[in-house]
Amino acid sequence: MKTKIALSIGICLCQLLSFAAFDQKHQGARARGLANASVGLTDYWALYNNQAGLAYLEEITFGLGVYNHYLLNELNSSSLGIAFPLSHAGVLGLSLDNFGYNIYRENKIGIAFARSFGSNFSAGIKLNYLSLSMGKEYGSKSSIGFEIGLIYRIKQDFIFGFHASNPFSYRFSTSSKSRLPTSFDIGVVYQISEQIILSLACEKIPGRKAGFKTGMEYQVNNKVFIRAGISTSPFQFAFGFGYKRGKFKLDFASCYHRFLGFSPGISIIYSLSKKH
Repeated sequence: MKTKIALSIGICLCQLLSFAAFDQKHQGARARGLANASVGLTDYWALYNNQAGLAYLEEITFGLGVYNHYLLNELNSSSLGIAFPLSHAGVLGLSLDNFGYNIYRENKIGIAFARSFGSNFSAGIKLNYLSLSMGKEYGSKSSIGFEIGLIYRIKQDFIFGFHASNPFSYRFSTSSKSRLPTSFDIGVVYQISEQIILSLACEKIPGRKAGFKTGMEYQVNNKVFIRAGISTSPFQFAFGFGYKRGKFKLDFASCYHRFLGFSPGISIIYSLSKKH
């Protein structure tokens, strides 16, 4: 039994980490329910998915997310963060992320800043302190990474997004041949109606084929949302739902890989009322 578990973990780690460490950049169950076609979204989880989207937040917002890859305890990830609107100066975001278990663990601390330039354009940047621990045998390493993002509202119901993670490839440390993961996301969000949005995205990682993602969100009423999506590279289905009550939002989502199974996740955000 232990051999089977170890083999399963090994296969999943190869799936997740075949390129490099710290490739878990998409966060938030809303985004995951849309198959991570999230580069054009302008909600709290833009703190991870495209920092430019933070510029449209008007309230202090806290977020917590927990995600499990393929129903294995060793492949859990969690995220905790807060976003502060700074009056007309922009929005500041802080985040803390964790992935793995005692033998292999990734930690990431990030600070982001986003600002709008007019009503149709915004830009954001994020600096990350990355630490990797691989047990007593391999020790630990650390490095600095960064992300940049752009949002352009072409029309009121049509948004274009671009995001780059570690666009200049460099080594994780001077003593390592591994490099920080580089990726580029580009996509659009189209508001089909008051109840339906369609999100499309393309992700390119150097050395891999481009991956395409699409998701749709349907607002049943003022409180309930239903989502579904599909992605390639790897090929996965996604589904989820959301519940909103006042300043509180709860989202659940899961992806399904035909060989590795389900990867469920849940996230919560809470916004503080504006002071007058």
